[in-house]
Amino acid sequence: MTLLDFDPSAAAQAVRYRDAEEMARRYRRVFGGQDGRTVLLDLLHLAGVAQIRPPGMSDGDRRHHDGRAALALEILALAGPDVVGATVGVMTADLVPPEGLDDDRPIEPAREPAGRPGANPDF
Repeated sequence: MTLLDFDPSAAAQAVRYRDAEEMARRYRRVFGGQDGRTVLLDLLHLAGVAQIRPPGMSDGDRRHHDGRAALALEILALAGPDVVGATVGVMTADLVPPEGLDDDRPIEPAREPAGRPGANPDF
């Protein structure tokens, strides 16, 4: 597709009168192939979705990061469940266990510190 093939009026109308099902189909078409999934994975990386934020991050920086991550996750959700599964699989396959961790050892459930239900003490 070239710039001459693009109909900005039709695109603006599709966004303005958004049909959720049709828009979801468009997201699935865009992100359904190898290139689309690669770009989606890059968007998630750029948005910092799998990154742990430093404890000293300012409130403004934290809100900025959360907003970027939320938008990237919304795009991921619109791309469809098969893309979500494949993307999460790729993201987790690249995780390296901490040095000295025995991969055959069962993973222990996270402990909850007193006074902070749901919090993971390892973070």
